[in-house]
Amino acid sequence: MKSTSVNNLKKFKVLAFGPIRYDVHLSYETVGEVVQTKKTEARSPSQQRSRERVDAILNAARELIEEKGSAHLKIQDIAERAGVTAGSMYQYFPNKMAIVHALAERYIDQMRSILKTALAQEFTTPEDCIEALSGALDEMLALNLRNSFIRDVWISLAADKTIEDMDIKDSRANAGLLLEKIEPFIPPENREGVWDQLFLMMHLSSATINLALSLEPEEGIRVLAASKRMFSDFIFQRIGQSVQKTTPIV
Repeated sequence: MKSTSVNNLKKFKVLAFGPIRYDVHLSYETVGEVVQTKKTEARSPSQQRSRERVDAILNAARELIEEKGSAHLKIQDIAERAGVTAGSMYQYFPNKMAIVHALAERYIDQMRSILKTALAQEFTTPEDCIEALSGALDEMLALNLRNSFIRDVWISLAADKTIEDMDIKDSRANAGLLLEKIEPFIPPENREGVWDQLFLMMHLSSATINLALSLEPEEGIRVLAASKRMFSDFIFQRIGQSVQKTTPIV
């Protein structure tokens, strides 16, 4: 049973972002025997069929997780939904958990892509950086709202060492992206410990989003706003300015 009711989740979506379309299509091209090719290279029919089959398997798994939860995910059910044989699935995924891993990896890649896009622009003031980061957190939450299966997958893999290592690696990468943008604004004497704090804050950001999804919509939005305020306060304190109470956080 999901911790957030469907009606409550819909309310959260409208309250936080307005109506959100349910049109996300998952694909994962680098698992099992699927070989990634350059866009300029012709794809052989077998490669194209493999990609289509992997897409079908992942999307079938996603749908079943949304309907039943990852704990009830079965290879035979995935095969039937994807329109493939159970035996053929093992060409790409050795077991059910490999499929769940692929979905989790896809999610991590999407979250990092959101942050990279937000921080790709040139910032002339610390406020620019804070605004971009605030927008990225909103988009990350929206991604989770559009894809309700993500939270189920993440919970099911909470004790998985491989995913834990991937999550830590991702937090380091995200901290590096943010450090590159804010470091020019920080005086040299205030830079000690900046990396450790950014690493911690980026790692906690995904936990904050999961927490926000578990709460009533109004409280969830307040929690996300508090997370934004933490980032804002940290940046202004590091650059040696008074905390800007007028900085938008929602």
